[in-house]
Amino acid sequence: MMLELRIKNFKSYKDEAIFSFEARSEKALEDNVVITKFHNEEKRILKSACIFGPNAAGKSNIIWALDSLSFVLNSSLNFTPLQGTLIYAPFALNQTSSKRECLISYKSLINGEIYIYTIEFNSLQFTKETLSKKNGDKESLIYSFSIDKISKNRKFIKGKAWNTEGIFLLEDPNKVLNENHLLLSLIGRRKSKNVFLLYNEIVSMETEPFGGSLADIHNMHFVRHNDSMIKERVVKLLNVADLGIVNILEKKDKSELKENQNVNDGINDQEFLFVHKGKGRVEKKFPPSNESVGTLKLFKIASRILYALEAGSVVAYDEMDMAIHPDLFKLLIQLFNNSRSNPRNAQILFTCHTPSICENMRADQIWFAQKNSSGESELYSAQDFEGVSITMPFENWYRNGKFGSLPDFKAIDYIFEDRNGASKT
Repeated sequence: MMLELRIKNFKSYKDEAIFSFEARSEKALEDNVVITKFHNEEKRILKSACIFGPNAAGKSNIIWALDSLSFVLNSSLNFTPLQGTLIYAPFALNQTSSKRECLISYKSLINGEIYIYTIEFNSLQFTKETLSKKNGDKESLIYSFSIDKISKNRKFIKGKAWNTEGIFLLEDPNKVLNENHLLLSLIGRRKSKNVFLLYNEIVSMETEPFGGSLADIHNMHFVRHNDSMIKERVVKLLNVADLGIVNILEKKDKSELKENQNVNDGINDQEFLFVHKGKGRVEKKFPPSNESVGTLKLFKIASRILYALEAGSVVAYDEMDMAIHPDLFKLLIQLFNNSRSNPRNAQILFTCHTPSICENMRADQIWFAQKNSSGESELYSAQDFEGVSITMPFENWYRNGKFGSLPDFKAIDYIFEDRNGASKT
């Protein structure tokens, strides 16, 4: 299970930002928490978390970091040297930061062991890649693969924990990997104990940053895997939402969706038809162009969420509440906090603008992003504030500005100061 994401000099985050799924010890809303063991100690991990904040505050960039990590780990072995790393996006509003490496670090608990995977990179190469695990309070290196800043040669170091992981690697990494290839992309597929599980957890994440993903590798699982069970659950969820949809069909005849060719929703390429039931036994097949934006959004989210719940995966979804009714939005989140719908402890991190979603969430599940006067994003948790209990009247406090991270709109008088004889500035 995912424990933590750490980023630095990535997109709008100049300084280090840390998001955590680790829960506080307070006993409240325990269905939202997974309780497990780490070296005979209790470890409490959240199943869901949300990031609030005004537009352009940096919420989306947390989702982008997870999407970028999943993408390069899944695809880096296919990169040509001229392509570089493809995810380099340093903080651009500072001359020094704009030329430095980005950092993304991912921490996970797997079979009672904590693993920490970190990459540092520029536009051309991954300058440092490390994998380590924690033994109690001590961190033990599995491997380090980095470029020496003086000699410019790459150094591959096997740590003390390398052999305990059963990693299979006969090749010299310097001979088989380009500077924009990741070693975990190579060894992660070789089913070497927990390293394989870590690799699989990251590349199997369901990521959806607003504005699209780097690669279309997570689309409509029930079609890609011919998974009839997930398809049936998607149909049932759409039925529960009272959308009048009784079935979803994969298009067989190319002529059936001619009217849908100009729909830019990412769904028409999948060539689906939505079956609606009318009075009596009347059924009619409609292309995506006949459905509402909310229906198409729900269809896309449902496929990803229901697959993740079955697989025990991590979901990272940006602007999840857009075009979805608040009550239905709450239902989707509750799927993760219910042991019957989430027996494999899948997790979801989402951004939204709907404070009412937090009525069934703990303070340690609620995060905020906002920008300072230098245009740098800052990430913080509700539990960082003095006097905040694990359960709190979040919506009222948030709307009253207790946590900041609210839109700071210019005054109407300022916008229209050219009226009544005032001059524009």
